[in-house]
Amino acid sequence: MDAGYSAAISGFVGALIGSISSIITIVVQSRAKDRRDRSKQVTDLSLAEFSMHLELAKSGRGPSGVLPISTFIFHNNLLLKALDDGTLTPEKMIEIAKLCDVAVEAVDKIEGHRKTLNTRQ
Repeated sequence: MDAGYSAAISGFVGALIGSISSIITIVVQSRAKDRRDRSKQVTDLSLAEFSMHLELAKSGRGPSGVLPISTFIFHNNLLLKALDDGTLTPEKMIEIAKLCDVAVEAVDKIEGHRKTLNTRQ
């Protein structure tokens, strides 16, 4: 093989490797940006919902207690994932509600544990 072909093939392989690495970098950065955007969307939605529940509790037009914002984040994250996947159906909503009930039970256990710790002090 003469030097011209070797140089051309090496140049082509180098360009191919450079292009592939650029494409991989773009894909990775795009996925990271999508995750950041999703986190911001879930957080903003949850904060708005939490604030609404807090205002209702303050005004006496809603329940007297408000769940922690983590429960709203948990719920909205599941809801938005189902929307993105195209799997949001009435059955899926029931499944999400059941998962959120488990999360609320976990919050109750955590709060009970914290109250126990506070009474010991």
